[in-house]
Amino acid sequence: MFRAIGEMTFRYRGLVILAWIVLFIVSLFFAPKVASVLVTGGFEDTESESYQSGQLNREVLGGGRSALEIVFSHPEWKADEQRFIDAQLAALEGLDQIDEVGSIIQYNNARDPNLISEDGHTTFAVVEFPLSADDVKQLLPQIREQLEPGPLTMLLTGDPAIYNDIEEVSQSDLIDAERTAFPLSLLVLLFVYGTVIAAGMPVLVGFVSVSSALTAIYLLAGVFDMSIFVLNMATMLGLAIGIDYSLLMVSRFREELYKRLERLGLNHLRDLPPEAIKDSITTSVETAGRSIAFSGVAVFIGLSGLLIFPFMNLKSMGIGGMTVVVFSVLAALTLLPATLATLGHRIDRLSINRWFRRSGGPEKESVKEGWFWKRIAHWVMRFPIPILAMVTVAVVVLTFPVTRIDVSVPDANTLPQGIESREGFEILAEEVGEEELFPVFLVIQTEGDALSSQNIERMFEFTKQVRQDDRIKRVESYTTLVPTFSSAVEYRGLLQDDAAVAAQPALAKTIERTTKDDVTVMRVILDTDDAINDRAKEVVESLREMEFPGGEIYVGGFTAGVTDFIDRLYGVFPYAIAMVFGLTYVVLFILFRSVFLPLKAVVMNTLSIIASFGVMVLVFQEGMFSGVLDFTATGHVDAFLPIVMFSTLFGISMDYEIFLLSRVREAYLETGDNTGAVALGLEKTGRIITSAALIVVIVTGSFALTDIVFIKALGVGLAFAILVDATVIRALAVPSTMKLMGKWNWWAPKWAKPPLPARPGKH
Repeated sequence: MFRAIGEMTFRYRGLVILAWIVLFIVSLFFAPKVASVLVTGGFEDTESESYQSGQLNREVLGGGRSALEIVFSHPEWKADEQRFIDAQLAALEGLDQIDEVGSIIQYNNARDPNLISEDGHTTFAVVEFPLSADDVKQLLPQIREQLEPGPLTMLLTGDPAIYNDIEEVSQSDLIDAERTAFPLSLLVLLFVYGTVIAAGMPVLVGFVSVSSALTAIYLLAGVFDMSIFVLNMATMLGLAIGIDYSLLMVSRFREELYKRLERLGLNHLRDLPPEAIKDSITTSVETAGRSIAFSGVAVFIGLSGLLIFPFMNLKSMGIGGMTVVVFSVLAALTLLPATLATLGHRIDRLSINRWFRRSGGPEKESVKEGWFWKRIAHWVMRFPIPILAMVTVAVVVLTFPVTRIDVSVPDANTLPQGIESREGFEILAEEVGEEELFPVFLVIQTEGDALSSQNIERMFEFTKQVRQDDRIKRVESYTTLVPTFSSAVEYRGLLQDDAAVAAQPALAKTIERTTKDDVTVMRVILDTDDAINDRAKEVVESLREMEFPGGEIYVGGFTAGVTDFIDRLYGVFPYAIAMVFGLTYVVLFILFRSVFLPLKAVVMNTLSIIASFGVMVLVFQEGMFSGVLDFTATGHVDAFLPIVMFSTLFGISMDYEIFLLSRVREAYLETGDNTGAVALGLEKTGRIITSAALIVVIVTGSFALTDIVFIKALGVGLAFAILVDATVIRALAVPSTMKLMGKWNWWAPKWAKPPLPARPGKH
C-alpha cells in the first residue's frame, strides 16, 4: 500500500503540490482567526453535586452565572467613609447602561464589613451576570469604558477577566515560541543535513501542517466549543511531529539516492536517471512512510484518550491534537514526497558541508555517528542486566516525587506578574482573605415552602449544627442575622411577622436574595487561607455527610467544585490509560507481528512519562528552578497536566520506538540475528532519532519561555520526557531488554500472519 502511495505521489506530484498550495492559501484566511472562536473554561462536570448546586441557585434564586470583582483602594481614605463610598458609586454608575449586568453587590448596599480589608483602605464590588464567563469576557471592553475610577485605584478581576488575560497572553506566548522554535530547529536541521534545501523541507512541512490544522480547528470550533489552550497545543504538537516525520522521510530519501548513486557507479546526484529518483521516492514512502503512518496512529490513539473525559477543555485539546496529527501524516506522505520528487538531485543544493569540512552524502556523513551508536548497542548488550538495573534505579529516583503530588485547578496565578486580573486577585486574597472570595454554598431544597414554620425551625437548628465545626469561620443565612434570638421558635415568630422583618433591612434583603419557594442558600466561610487545601476539602466532605430533615442539601462553591472536578478527572483517568495501552498494543502487534515487542514498547514509554511526572512535582509544585523559569510556584500541579502529558507523550515517544524497531525488524527479517539486528537498527536510526528528539526538545522547550504556567509546565515536561526517552530509554533500556528477550522479541502465535521476508538491499 505504501509503495503504491509513493508511486502515485511521484506520478501526480504536480497536482499534489498544487492541492497543498491551495489548502495553504485558504488557511491564510482562517488560521489567523482561530483564537477568536476558541473559548476559555471547560472545567465543569454537569453531573457533579457542585454543578447541580449552582444550577439550582441560578434557576430558583436567579443567582449570577458568573461575576467580576472590581477592587477599589485608596492610600488615605477608608472604604467606609462617605467620600470613598461616593467615589465608588460614581465609578460603578456607568454599569447601569449595560443591559447584561445583573446585580452589583458592594459595601454601600450590603453593609457587609467582610467586603472591606482589615486595614480599611480596600474594598471590592461583585458584579453578577446571568451569562457565562466567556460571554462576559466579550463585554469587557464595554465594561471598562463605563467604569470611572476617579480618585480610587481600580483593578478588574474575576473569572471573565482572568480568562481574557489568559487568552491575550497565550496568543503573545505563541508568537514568541514560534520565533524561538523555527530558527533553532532550522539550525539543527542544517547541521544534520548540511544543505539548506534538505533542512528547509521539515520546517516547510511542519508549518504547512500547523496552518492547515488550525484552519480545520477554526471550522470545528463553529460546531462545538474548543478551548483556547488548543492553539498552543496544536502549534507545539504540529511543529514537533511534523518536523519529526519529515526528518525521517528526507533522511531515508537521501539515503536511497546515495545508495543508487553508489550502485550505478556515478559521481554526482545530478547524473541519476529519473527512474532512480522514482525508486528512491517509492522505497522511502514504503519504509519510512510506513513507520510515519503507524507512528501517527500511535500519537492519534494517545490523544484520543482525552475524548473520554467529561470536560470540554480536555476533549477539545484531544480533538485539536488529533487534527494536527492527521494533517502532519498526510503532509509527510504526500506533500513531502511530491516535493522531494520535484527536487530530485537538487535536494543537496546550497550545501554548507564545506564550512564543517564534511562531504560524501549521508552514508559517509553518518559513518562516524553510526559507528558510535553501533558500539553503544553492542556495549549495552554485553551487560544487559546491570544497565537495565541502572536505568530502573534512575527512573525510580525521578519518579519518587510523584508520591508528593498535589493536583488542583489553575487560578489567576497561572498568569505572569503584573497582569491586572492577577494583581487584583492577589490584593483581594491578601487584604480581604481568600476564604471570603471562595465560600462554600449550601443550597437546601426543602419539602414545601422554605419559610414554613417547620422549615424555619429546621433551618435554625441546622445552622447551629454547621456553626459548631471549628474549621468554619462564619455562617451566613437568614437565621444568623439577628443574634438576640436564641431559639428556633423565636426566629420563626420574627420571620412570620412582616412588620418585624421590615424593621430589619439586612434580614429582609438576605431573605430576598437567598430564599424563594422551596430553596434557600447558606454561605459558609471556612477558617483557612487556602480554599483548596486538605482542610478545606475535609470540611466540604463533612458538610456533604450532614442531613437536613425533610430536605436535600447540595454542597457547591469553588472548593466543592474543585473536589468534584479532581475526583471525576482521576476517576476516568485509569480508563483512558487502559484504552490507550490496549489500542496501541493492537496497532504495534499489527506492525511488528510480535506479542512481546508491543508490550515492551508500552513499558518503555511509561518509564519516561512517569519520570517526567516526578520532575513536574519538583519544578512546578515545589518551585525548583522557579526563578530561572520565571513563575510562582503555587504548591500544586495543574490537574490537567499529568493527563495531557500522558496522552501527548505516549504518542510522541512511540515515534522513536517505531522508528527504531521498524529498522531492527527489517534487519532481523533479513539476517535472523537478533543481536546484530538491534545493533544495526540503532546504528541506522540513532542519528535520526537523536536529531528528531533534539528538534522536539527545542520546539516544546521553547514553550517553557511562555508566561502561562500550564503551557510552560507542558513545554518543560514534554521536553524533559523526550530527552530521557531518546537517550536513556532508546540507547540503554531498549537494547538491554531486547538482548534479554532474545528470540522472544519476535514470537507470535500461529494464527497471526507471519512477517514477510525483507526485500534484498534494504540496509
